[in-house]
Amino acid sequence: MSLASNAFQDKVYASIPLTSSVFTLNGNDLKFAFNAGFKEPYQVGLAADSSGLIYSVNSASEAQFGGRLFRWIRSTTTGSGSAR
Repeated sequence: MSLASNAFQDKVYASIPLTSSVFTLNGNDLKFAFNAGFKEPYQVGLAADSSGLIYSVNSASEAQFGGRLFRWIRSTTTGSGSAR
C-alpha cells in the first residue's frame, strides 16, 4: 500500500495495488476513489499535488517502456478519475 497526502485539500489517498484501486482515507475508513486500470503488478507509488492531481507509475509497463508516470484528474460530475 502507498499513501499520499494533499495538505491543501486536507485529503489522504491510499493506493492498494492488489485491487488496482485508489481510495480516500478518513481516519480508519477507506472510500473508493477510482480504479487505476493497470495490469498486474498494478500501480506502484502514489503522489498528490496542490492542484488535487494524483500520480502513480504503471509497474506493468515499467520494464518495457520505463519511467511512465500517470496522473488522474477527478471529475466533478461523475466523481471518478481519468488517467492522462
